[in-house]
Amino acid sequence: MNRLMLTTAAAGALLAACSAAPRQPSPEPEFSAPIVDVRESKDDDRESEDSARYWKLKQPGYSMRPAFVPSAHDPCWFAQIDYIIDSNGNVFNAEVVDVRPDDRFEVDALRMLAMHEYVPAETNPDRIPIHTTITMEMKIEGNHCEWE
Repeated sequence: MNRLMLTTAAAGALLAACSAAPRQPSPEPEFSAPIVDVRESKDDDRESEDSARYWKLKQPGYSMRPAFVPSAHDPCWFAQIDYIIDSNGNVFNAEVVDVRPDDRFEVDALRMLAMHEYVPAETNPDRIPIHTTITMEMKIEGNHCEWE
């Protein structure tokens, strides 16, 4: 009985210590220059600038368990996400603007984007922030998928 009480008291103290720890605030975006819009516009014939001219994705070194897995019935899933890369290479204001075939992929796509780390391209020594769009894809291996 004393052992159970001691274990319970230790667990309670540990939980109290963990809940008292302050939460780390998200970093504030930093902009060393005005944001350059490099989003592609389907309604516009002008050629958009390439976001890779400003920022490059570090090699992805992450893994995650998706909330769902594509099936033979729906082997390809897409999410088009609009977001800003600040002067430190951090992602801000991510918003899903289109998702197919339905919204089940939306949460996973945002989680995957949050794991991206960007470094400035050689052509961006001033670390110019950009507003861009990415199309993320999840598919069953061996399937050919196209964003329509």
